[in-house]
Amino acid sequence: MIKDSVEYFLEKFEKVEAERDLKNRSRRIGSELKFPVVLPDGRAAGIEQTNALWEFLFSKGWNPLVDPLTKKAVGATLQGEMNEHRASCETGFCKVEFSLAHTDNLISLHRSIQEIENLIAEFSEMSGAIFLGYGIQPVTLPGKHLLMKKGRNLFWDKLFGGNEHIRPEDGTDVHLFTLSASNQAHIDVTMDECVDAINVFNGLAGPQIAMTANSNIWKGKVDPEYKCVGEMFWDWWLKDNHHTRYGVPERRFRDLEDYFYSILDFSPVYVKRDGIPVGLPNCRTFSDFYSCRPGDIKCEAGLSNKRRCGLTADGLETEVSSEIHDLEQHFTFFWHNARLSRYFTLENRINDQQPPGEFLTVPALTLGIMENLGDASSLVNEYPWDVLRELRPEAARRGLKAEAGGIRVSDISEKIVAIAGDGLKKRGLGEEVFLEPLKERLAEGYCPADVAARILQTEGTEGFVRKFKTGNKTSPSI
Repeated sequence: MIKDSVEYFLEKFEKVEAERDLKNRSRRIGSELKFPVVLPDGRAAGIEQTNALWEFLFSKGWNPLVDPLTKKAVGATLQGEMNEHRASCETGFCKVEFSLAHTDNLISLHRSIQEIENLIAEFSEMSGAIFLGYGIQPVTLPGKHLLMKKGRNLFWDKLFGGNEHIRPEDGTDVHLFTLSASNQAHIDVTMDECVDAINVFNGLAGPQIAMTANSNIWKGKVDPEYKCVGEMFWDWWLKDNHHTRYGVPERRFRDLEDYFYSILDFSPVYVKRDGIPVGLPNCRTFSDFYSCRPGDIKCEAGLSNKRRCGLTADGLETEVSSEIHDLEQHFTFFWHNARLSRYFTLENRINDQQPPGEFLTVPALTLGIMENLGDASSLVNEYPWDVLRELRPEAARRGLKAEAGGIRVSDISEKIVAIAGDGLKKRGLGEEVFLEPLKERLAEGYCPADVAARILQTEGTEGFVRKFKTGNKTSPSI
């Protein structure tokens, strides 16, 4: 089953690649924009504001997105240029995500973002809910009371518990993610360049964080240690027991087979049967689940001749056998800073949400690097992998002042912005203009978190909310 599933996955990749035909058309890019939704005093908006947003979008021609388990609307969709726009809540109902339809140039993506900003501004005017161009809820404490009730969110605390940062009465450490908001990019990638791209974007996690860190204000104050608190949530949640599952991988991947089999070594979270999640608590790795047959004795359930080894969210035991497409779901249950998505796009996941007016910086950097992947790969290969891994938490802590192994993160950041600029210039569309905010930050030696701290200290929480409100024509300045 394992070999068959990997071959099935590769065959799907080959089919998608043939349909994309990147030799004869431009590379497509999509954007995931997550926004903390707050009240004017910085406290998180409530579930009533989120539900009102869906109704507002329905009135604008969007269609309901219904959770198969709860049977309730948990978002909205609208057909875009090449696929659909989607509005939803990933974990917390006070954090709304707009996944924008893919397009083949940044100018078109910019128009889509402006349309979303206009919708947000109209909804904010009528509801009082404010969407922040920021990477974390600034005031409200994390907890299970903020969790969006949908099928995908029902297994996390059962499988990856912990209460080092959240009190047991308020949930588990996974509920940290009800607060954090990122700016992610999806981009076309071919089979030949896929592993290089995954290695490059993981290797460049630290330099990206150094330029884009924007989540240092939470619990009503500036964090005393980190500029990018949102990225550290992965370390605080999964900790050492799952250190290969998040952040920068332990090593560079050799090829696609090495990549796939490495992922199969992660423990499973759940599979879906008739749209309903079924957990796999007895399986040590996903490979174990795929190789399991009646009578196997690889786990406690097998030793006791227990056939009903699946577990529903309600705690009911159920019989479950592996299916060839289960690997697609499993591909969403590890959180490297860059990964191949189940849609066969390169997913650049590392960056905090950016300030208003600068949402295109992350897609522009991602697209530019992909269009100049050879130079980017040569740059990453200049540095020891363990140093690049160390730069990730150091950049989260110190921004552009971070260094590791005698290497300054700012030096690498300057090089990758130049590489991205060259990549965008090759396209001849003027898209390199969207890198200008990054160039300014590098020239002045700051990241958005530095601006946020200054504004909070001089103008207070309400001033901070006004400055980072989505819909502002300009971004907060240093």
